[in-house]
Amino acid sequence: MISRSSWCRSMNPSDDWPDCAVMLSAIYDFSDWTPPTGQTVTDPDFVHFGMRNYAQVQNPINVSTLANLALNPVNLVPGAIAHGFKPIYMINSYGDHPAAYHQLVTMVCLLQSSGLSEGSEYRYLTIPGSFHSFSYWGSSDGTGNDCNGSDCTVGDDVIGFLLSHAIGLP
Repeated sequence: MISRSSWCRSMNPSDDWPDCAVMLSAIYDFSDWTPPTGQTVTDPDFVHFGMRNYAQVQNPINVSTLANLALNPVNLVPGAIAHGFKPIYMINSYGDHPAAYHQLVTMVCLLQSSGLSEGSEYRYLTIPGSFHSFSYWGSSDGTGNDCNGSDCTVGDDVIGFLLSHAIGLP
């Protein structure tokens, strides 16, 4: 939950915890190297960008080491709950890469099994296509919701979430 995330900082200067987070095509489990939809091997960008840049793991990469990393996002959930879970919004695409589509499904299942509530504590959206979800910023989110007379875009969703949770606007 470090890179490829949009963090919103608290309005209270003495509080350095984020009020909320938005993840676009994030990697949620560094140890899960299952290939993206439609591919038969792990995306080389997952290894390069995901493991070296996000997880900061040098060669050789050991999957069991990745599973136990303190900063592996799936390992952060219990601590976040214990310290007051903040709302998150996770967005990906069906053919996403290097973060495979099922990475989001894994995180949603973890949040559900941890007792968190969809809607108030987390939201997620999977959009059609095979690009990084930021590539769809100006595209319809596929929900059919209306935003000022036209379909809502991924950008509308993200900005609305941030305004609501960081600033408190409806």
